[in-house]
Amino acid sequence: MTLLKFILLGIIYYIGNSTSFTLGIGYFTLYRPVFSGLLTGIILGDPISGFFAGAVINIFFIGFKSTGGSLKGGDPCLAGIIGAMIAISYDIPGVGALAIAYPVSGVGIIFWKYRLNLNSYYVKEGIRGLKNGDLNSINQYDIYYPQMSLLIFNAVLGSILSFIIYKGLGYLVNSSIDITKYLNFTGILLIILSGAILSINHKWKYTIYFFTFFYIFSIFFKFDPYLIPVIVALLTVQKNRRIKKSKNKFIELKKKDLYKSWFIWMNFTHSCYSYEKLQGFAFAHSMVPIFKRLHKKNKEKLFDSILRHTDYFNTEPNIGTPIHGYIIRLEEEDKSSKQIKEVKEGLMGVMAGMGDSVTQTVLAPLTTMAVIYGALTGEYILSIGGALIMAASVIYLSLKGYLDGYYYGQDALEERIKFSKNSRIVKLFPVIFITSISIIISKALLISINSISIENIKGATLSLLIFYFIFYFLLNKKIKEELLLVSVYLLGLILFIFA
Repeated sequence: MTLLKFILLGIIYYIGNSTSFTLGIGYFTLYRPVFSGLLTGIILGDPISGFFAGAVINIFFIGFKSTGGSLKGGDPCLAGIIGAMIAISYDIPGVGALAIAYPVSGVGIIFWKYRLNLNSYYVKEGIRGLKNGDLNSINQYDIYYPQMSLLIFNAVLGSILSFIIYKGLGYLVNSSIDITKYLNFTGILLIILSGAILSINHKWKYTIYFFTFFYIFSIFFKFDPYLIPVIVALLTVQKNRRIKKSKNKFIELKKKDLYKSWFIWMNFTHSCYSYEKLQGFAFAHSMVPIFKRLHKKNKEKLFDSILRHTDYFNTEPNIGTPIHGYIIRLEEEDKSSKQIKEVKEGLMGVMAGMGDSVTQTVLAPLTTMAVIYGALTGEYILSIGGALIMAASVIYLSLKGYLDGYYYGQDALEERIKFSKNSRIVKLFPVIFITSISIIISKALLISINSISIENIKGATLSLLIFYFIFYFLLNKKIKEELLLVSVYLLGLILFIFA
């Protein structure tokens, strides 16, 4: 591999980690291994292999969630890049690439902590600039400086890390040790462990039965890959409820001001995400077009209003947007700063919990599974469809929330909460998810076992259910995931020696 390719892999790592300039879609797509694997494959001249390796790795990260500034279980984007690079460069199956990509992805947690600490400095400087009457400081410290430093840091460290893994693995592959066999055994066990973890985490009493049935079913019978999305669509379609209250009319603001505010929020909600303020600085930034309109003749009030909104704020950035619309309405009506602050603080936590239960827990896994299944089977229409549905959902939910919050105020917030609680797709999610993930895991293992030249492919895949039951039992007995992960790498070594 050339130096340029390592640098380009570092840039991919920046693109996936940034999530800016994508209207919020990047977090649910480019940040996931199946997409970062595809981009890596394009750079390395084999997009199909990169896409496939990323899909296999993404199975392990399908339950990934990042809430309240936390990043647990590794960096999915980094895992996809490293895994796809390994798979393409050394012709290692996706499961074998996973065995290296997963532990390496833990380095991303260090990157994340560095980023939030540095952003805390940028937020302080941005607020200082606003206090000194410099409106441009919010652009500088919410977009330019955080994104430039992230690009430099991620590009450099992503490139160096890729180089180290590439050279180190190359040495092992060319040695007398059959490292590929060990990686394959370990990766297969990691996939099975992920199935057990997902089964336990969803806390549905029929999980183990559904997983077992559909896992076995997909081994011995051909399954139409388009059947699940059709069933999901039929089960979850429901009439869009309209808010019966009449719309509030614009007083001083114009509709384009709301669009500008929404555009800033969706692009830069995590651009300068920091430990002290989380999304607070981004919220203030999104209010700039609003206050420019409302206080265009009063510069002092313009800056005071923006500074009021630099306080701590954190919510689910797509489902939570009725808060923004409602706050904008209250600002236009010149409500007291105390009332506005109480509304923000009272609603952000509620909408964060509700929102994450829809976007990160339901929408992201379902649409990503469609992308994964398409990559595994070669049915790329499924992959395109899954990505487009996720993108459309983010745009629709966030923009509708912004506008409804302004037009209908508190009624819009109540309606969004009802949607999060009562939508059919949320209620049916456990059965849809467990059915889908069992089929995906079975398909991934069948392909992986076939690629490592085991004769009885179906029998070997079926026998892995034993490990699923063991892992499920141990997790049910409150054995820590971290302990099981270490045991998988030790068990892979035993299988490597004796199998």
